[in-house]
Amino acid sequence: MGTPIKKLDPVEVYRAIQEFADEEMETLLLLMDKDLTQEILLRREEAKSKPEDLLSEEEFFKPQI
Repeated sequence: MGTPIKKLDPVEVYRAIQEFADEEMETLLLLMDKDLTQEILLRREEAKSKPEDLLSEEEFFKPQI
């Protein structure tokens, strides 16, 4: 058989995405869904200006009960 594919933990993906430069993030968003790119970029800019309103990584990935 082939090489097994390593599935990434959502927290690993989230942390890796935080390291992206703005240009890399825009490219990723365009590849995902070009119709939502502008909305996502606007929300990202808003989030930068309101860090106190953001969830911590633990809160973001906490399972919903």
